Amino acid sequence: MPGSRPSPPAGVWGRWSEGYDVRAAAAEEIRSVGAQAIELPLPTLEGAGGYAREMTEDRAQRQRELLASYIAAADALITTAAVPGRRAPCW
Repeated sequence: MPGSRPSPPAGVWGRWSEGYDVRAAAAEEIRSVGAQAIELPLPTLEGAGGYAREMTEDRAQRQRELLASYIAAADALITTAAVPGRRAPCW
């Protein structure tokens, strides 16, 4: 949900909307569009310039495990990634 383009209010997407980002500052952006910020028991990955730092494969695996129940319950899933100078990663 967080990003350079404004998102529509969460109610437009259905009964409820949730969002997750590895950057703690993005939780406020998620809430600002009426969605619930998903909190995971993982350290945040804030990097320079507002971008997230790259995560280790172990961290990525743990994050996938923790998000699995949210993804399974979702009617739609939107993913984004911006890595300066690199192609966006895919799962």
